[in-house]
This record gives sequence, C-alpha cells and structure tokens, in this order.
Amino acid sequence: MEISKKKYNDNPFVWTELRVAFEVLFTLIDLSSTSLKLYLYIRGQSYKDDGIVYVDKAEAKRMCDFKQDKSFYNGITELVEAKLLARTRESFEYYYNPKFINEEKEA
Repeated sequence: MEISKKKYNDNPFVWTELRVAFEVLFTLIDLSSTSLKLYLYIRGQSYKDDGIVYVDKAEAKRMCDFKQDKSFYNGITELVEAKLLARTRESFEYYYNPKFINEEKEA
C-alpha cells in the first residue's frame, strides 16, 4: 500500500452534506482500532474551521490512550490513506473529508 505524501494548497474534498452511506460504513469498518480511536477523537473533539481540522498530538494521544507517538502517526497515516484526511503544509492541520467529519464538534 502506497502512502500519500502529497501536500495540498487547497482543500481536495468537495463539500457535501455529512451522511451515513454504505461507502462511509465500509471505509470505517476497515480502519484499525488505532485509527478508529483517532478518527472518533478528531470527529468529536478537534477544532474545525473552513474545511481544516486542527489536531493537537499531545491531547489526541491522551484522549486515545496512546502510549507512543508512533500510534498517533500510524493513525493519521491510515486516515490519510483512507481519504478521511488530507495533509496540508502544516504538521498539525489537515483537510477533512466532509463525508466523514462535519464542521461542528460532536458529543
């Protein structure tokens, strides 16, 4: 599996309404437990603005009960490969796919 290291200047995701579709469900069930924990943290806790999600690595590690940075980075890499996130030029912010994550924090 090839890891996408492409960095974007503009959001590569087309804005769509967040809906639970079979495509979304199949993508989510294929995630590892590490990336699923990180996805749930990002979806519910991370600050989002204008198509970008800001991920605080230290807080994410604490909230997801990750002991090592490697778990965080593996989770992020898998979310990028699954096209839930896309890298920006900054290490702490990612474009998010509105099929999987909406603008508002969720409980």
